[in-house]
Amino acid sequence: MNFQSKIIKGAEQDAWISVLLVGISIHLIIWLLYFLLKKSNNGDIMSLHQQIFGRWLGNILNIFFYGYMLLIVASIIRSYLSVLITWVFPNTPIWFLSLTMIFVISYLVVGGFRVITGICFWGMLIPSLLLLTVYFPLQYAYWTNLLPVFNHSLSDYLVSAKESIFMYSGPEFLLIYFPFIKNNQNSQKWAHISQMYTTILYLVVTIISFVYFSHGQLEHVTWPTLMMSKIIRFPFIERFEYIFIFLWL
Repeated sequence: MNFQSKIIKGAEQDAWISVLLVGISIHLIIWLLYFLLKKSNNGDIMSLHQQIFGRWLGNILNIFFYGYMLLIVASIIRSYLSVLITWVFPNTPIWFLSLTMIFVISYLVVGGFRVITGICFWGMLIPSLLLLTVYFPLQYAYWTNLLPVFNHSLSDYLVSAKESIFMYSGPEFLLIYFPFIKNNQNSQKWAHISQMYTTILYLVVTIISFVYFSHGQLEHVTWPTLMMSKIIRFPFIERFEYIFIFLWL
């Protein structure tokens, strides 16, 4: 909901190029992940660490990887809660919302891998329907905001690329749940298809945001996606941005 304000700090109107290049580079990472997992005896990174580095050093690396996963999950939950508190529940303590979120997530995880997969499927399908709402901000698009093209240095593109990496996080979790995938040795094409979809999704949202907001506006808008949704009006719903927030939930 707010990555646009971060990536524009580097390559400015050319930041969409960094979004595209990072998305493409993740395909190489996915290929490397599958290359590693196919070398593992049990098909996951935990056993591969012990297989290559031995029991003690392997367990230490596993602890670091667990810590990395906890940081990713905490960052995603915290970024969503910041939206929830600001827009919907300003007087609710963050610890209460955090515990509620963690309880729901834990309940789903205990349900098993099929439950997680089902939630992920609907979590992809339902928010994708919101892409139909891009019609509204496109009515106020200024395509000249994307000009001039390719007028930044390599360091500027790298700054925008660094800011866009977090939104592509997720493929590394294959290192954990790879053994649970049916016919996992033949699943690599689906990983690439999902990454391609993610890249197109973020590229579309980035370009729409850039043509709707000016450069100066994007630097001061905290949640550009929600601000764009505020212009959507229907007779039966006034605050359409609430739809965005709770579909994300």
